[in-house]
Amino acid sequence: MKKIFPKKKAFSLIELLIVIVIIGILILGSNFLSFNKISDKQELEIKTIRVISQIEEIRNNSLL
Repeated sequence: MKKIFPKKKAFSLIELLIVIVIIGILILGSNFLSFNKISDKQELEIKTIRVISQIEEIRNNSLL
């Protein structure tokens, strides 16, 4: 008897979301350590923009 849905070798949505969350945590964690040394508000804003762009880039790459 044939299976209706044959097994495909692909990642499930949950697996992809877990990977994205782990990568995000690593990026935020590495940037958080450097936030403790920042004394200038402009540097903090630059780092924040960089983190946001990295998160958006990861999200866009995962959607491809």
